[in-house]
Amino acid sequence: MKIIIKESQLKYLNESLISEANSGDLTKPVVVFVGGLDDSKYETLSWQTEKLKSGLGNNFTVIPHRHTEGKSAITSIKKNLNCYVVLFSAGCKWSNSISPVADKSKMYIVDPYTCASNTLNKVISSGIDKNNILGTTNRDNCTGNNVAGTKRNCKEMGFKNTLECHWDGLRIVGEIIASR
Repeated sequence: MKIIIKESQLKYLNESLISEANSGDLTKPVVVFVGGLDDSKYETLSWQTEKLKSGLGNNFTVIPHRHTEGKSAITSIKKNLNCYVVLFSAGCKWSNSISPVADKSKMYIVDPYTCASNTLNKVISSGIDKNNILGTTNRDNCTGNNVAGTKRNCKEMGFKNTLECHWDGLRIVGEIIASR
């Protein structure tokens, strides 16, 4: 079941999530997360955050931001200088703005939306190690299918469709971060 939320309600919920994360246990490593599309056709930011947490485990504090909130993500990074950064799908458009303030060795780009003009160049020019850029071998979508990074083969992984594999990228990047 999907719930439709007005933009004003979504902003309030987002501010609540950020406030909750900022007041959480900051003795745990922090992950600043900029999610993908989260309107009525896609999964909510809170759902995406939980998917990321499923890979991270309970030893991390996640500070989520919508794909439209790159500037507030930068503020979160500046408040948590040793944090990990995860940009997902539409949120990857902020890679050039975020990379100068983030520790690039702790910055991950997952399934960047690459059909929009100039998006792929922004991801590549942000100076992120290609091992920290996750993509797929899918040729039938615009999320991560032509990045020069670590590739996942969705069909070999047993996914029935590319969207399921796309969302699973959040769990996978969480597991990568947790294993560091």
